[in-house]
Amino acid sequence: MKKRISVLVAAVLAIGCLATGCDGAAAGGEVSVGLGLHTQMDYSSKDATADKAGLAQADLTVAAVTLDAEGKIVSIKVDAIQVKTNFDATGAITADTPTSFKTKRELGNDYNMKGTSESIGKIPGGAEWFEQANAFEGWAKGKTLAQVEAVINADGYSTDDTLTAGCTMKINGFVAATVKAIKEAQAGTYKAPAADALSIGIVAEVSSPTSASAEKAGGSTSYANFVAVTSNNGKISCCILDSVQAKIAWDTTGKITSDLTEDTTTKYDLKEKYGMKETSANKGVIAEGGEWYEQADVFMAHVKNMTVDQVKAIAVDDGGYPTEDTLKAGCTMKVTAYIAAVEKALK
Repeated sequence: MKKRISVLVAAVLAIGCLATGCDGAAAGGEVSVGLGLHTQMDYSSKDATADKAGLAQADLTVAAVTLDAEGKIVSIKVDAIQVKTNFDATGAITADTPTSFKTKRELGNDYNMKGTSESIGKIPGGAEWFEQANAFEGWAKGKTLAQVEAVINADGYSTDDTLTAGCTMKINGFVAATVKAIKEAQAGTYKAPAADALSIGIVAEVSSPTSASAEKAGGSTSYANFVAVTSNNGKISCCILDSVQAKIAWDTTGKITSDLTEDTTTKYDLKEKYGMKETSANKGVIAEGGEWYEQADVFMAHVKNMTVDQVKAIAVDDGGYPTEDTLKAGCTMKVTAYIAAVEKALK
């Protein structure tokens, strides 16, 4: 991800923190923090047939890292979520389309990978997804960007025997997300005390999926909001927030019409291309309006030094928009999903 710098300096200063949302320890006691996302839509998505529903699925892998002064990973957290929409051969949304989604770590043993893993024969007794993810995290500690990039083969599997001993599933999502997180951390925008704990939180949903018609394609948008948080004694020392919209469309024959091969750009990386500023300006609260990434900077700064209970207590109206004057001065967008993501990270 690109370096994040807020232009809403006045709003951020008003709440007593720079856009980094992180400061604190002396130089020798700090680490750099980064957050990365990998989106894949072509892995499981498929057209509908007369016998089987179609599937629009976004596979989202999130990684957060802290780096030392030598660029080595001090701590790392990874998780993933699958956001799904089902439709039939006429392009209509099916009744069994999911409405809520858990991450693979939240699913735990219910993800049900152990039997498949055992049949591969490399891990005695097999290993669940979260256990293999733990193995990747353990392997990655102490590694550099170059070492992470080099651990994967053309088919998406590990080339390192130590890693393969505990992780036999594809790791292309882990590697891609971790590489992005490392590159962001290398930019040095986000800092945290080295002793602080690193965690991540993901909240995802499908927003108003629509059936296809003669006039309009059917489609679904997977909204994923994710955070990296460092904390000490329950207080946030650094928070990085991002969000993505993964869109998949299909026609009245149940055929997917979207290009599924693109790794979707996050809202933060879209910067002005996200196009929120004019809408924000029309609200008349932020002078000249604020883009999504600018308002995200303000939210990140606002939650610094808060506990999870204080984050959960952030006042919002019935629509999920902030009502506190301090936060609202620089962030007028809906924040309930961001609050929920921070809550998950600090559980």
